[in-house]
Amino acid sequence: MLDLKNIIESLLFVADEPLALDKLRNILETVDTKEIRAALKALADEYTARGGGFYLQEVDGGWQIRSRPEFNEW
Repeated sequence: MLDLKNIIESLLFVADEPLALDKLRNILETVDTKEIRAALKALADEYTARGGGFYLQEVDGGWQIRSRPEFNEW
């Protein structure tokens, strides 16, 4: 899927809770788990390299975009 990483990023952004790999797999019916994992890793690496206000973390059995702890005050 051409825009897989961007699609996953959009899904993570609007999710109310961490998105489990199985949930992502159900939404992205034609994409295999290996591709989804690769896209999640690529996103996490990009967010880390960027050093911005958020990062991607696996939490509670799913993936979630989270604010960096150093910005909790705001």
